[in-house]
Amino acid sequence: MKKKIIAVITTCALLFTAGALAGCKDEDGIFRQKVLQEIALGDSGARVEEVLGVPDEEKGGISFYYDEKYLSLWALEQELSKDLNNPGRPSSTYPEYLKVSQQLQNGEYKSIEIEYTSWGAVKKVVCNVGFNRADMQVKTIEECTLLDSEYLKGMAVYPLRYTASYNDGSYVLAWANVRLDETGTLGNWTDEFGNPCSAPIEVIEADAVVSADGQRGYVTAADFDDDAFFEPYRETLRSVTFLESVESIGAVFDGYSVEELVVRNEEAVAAGAFKGCPVRFARVPVQMLPLLPKEKLVELTLTGRGETQADALNGCTALERFTLGAGISGLGEAPLRDCPALMVILSQGMNEVYLVEDNCLIERETGILLSGTGEGIDLSGAVTEIAAGAFEGRTSLRIAHLPASLVTIGAGAFRGTGLEDVFLSETEGWTADGVPLSGEDLADNMLAAKYLRETYTDCVWECK
Repeated sequence: MKKKIIAVITTCALLFTAGALAGCKDEDGIFRQKVLQEIALGDSGARVEEVLGVPDEEKGGISFYYDEKYLSLWALEQELSKDLNNPGRPSSTYPEYLKVSQQLQNGEYKSIEIEYTSWGAVKKVVCNVGFNRADMQVKTIEECTLLDSEYLKGMAVYPLRYTASYNDGSYVLAWANVRLDETGTLGNWTDEFGNPCSAPIEVIEADAVVSADGQRGYVTAADFDDDAFFEPYRETLRSVTFLESVESIGAVFDGYSVEELVVRNEEAVAAGAFKGCPVRFARVPVQMLPLLPKEKLVELTLTGRGETQADALNGCTALERFTLGAGISGLGEAPLRDCPALMVILSQGMNEVYLVEDNCLIERETGILLSGTGEGIDLSGAVTEIAAGAFEGRTSLRIAHLPASLVTIGAGAFRGTGLEDVFLSETEGWTADGVPLSGEDLADNMLAAKYLRETYTDCVWECK
């Protein structure tokens, strides 16, 4: 039977409508919201700067643009703040500083916020009038429109585009996390400012769909191996989600630009489906791990049940965040080695084999700390041994509090770290490759750190 495949690509409103934008217009012509209609969801940062220029501020994946009055006062406040530390400042400096600060807090200023996806595409455009005032963040909707009306069956939450204009002139163009109501005909979501929104929805059935910007794909087919459907999106596709109904994935995405991968069926299997893809964010069942491209992997969540190959988690040089699923029963004796960028280790649910504590992966039965990271660790009595190379190369590690239950530290456990202070609960009775270590030396937290980091780093430490 021929598969039914639908591309969800609507022609409506990649641009703002002139009427909706009017409320966000700056009458003096100095604010740049009048040209926001040239920016579409899915655009690159380069395109945004081509339209708006260089942002006034960037933080947390968001570019900020402020009106000129706010920028002038902001610059003045910064300058006056520096003068406050000058003993010879004029007596008028502090009152002037307070006046400017109050103007910044109480004035009505405008901002443009451009938020990006993890792969650098525009996912939200917000024109916020009175962004600096808490009392102006409760806004009344004048008009709200869902730009996409088709909802993929089987999705608990489905991203669709919407626009909204408000009584104070604010405006939003963004992706909404839409949920179906009980009738299956109405989509509900919450807007940028906390207002409930709803619009008619048409539920569709399809083996696969692509979002309006060509960057997100969703697959429902039990056995998906149709490489023709996604071919037009080879260059634009950045994220693919396989729903619970998907059982197997063929070699469909070889060489695509997919950076985000989610496989919701914990028993699903794949045959080299993502070979050559620059995957950066992945949530996959454990059996898929050996097939996952790891060169650019930044975040990884392992789900499902079972074990993986002993070295499958090693050599992920870009990996910053690892989340362990509740059903994972085997990661090998030395997981997460040669992962110098790793900063966070988390556990999702209660894992019976492994304990995750303070960004450290610990084997419950033996008490062996297999791998750890972070800027500081404070271990509990669950740890009896730190495996060889457990923290090797983690330059961010500065402080370690080690429990009295600890009796063995493997060779190179702290080699190449940034360790500065080590606080041993037990400082007496330690040896390094059988050579006794001074309890007085180990009571010195800085000297103990140097011993573990450099002097005796290649030795096996034991406490008797």
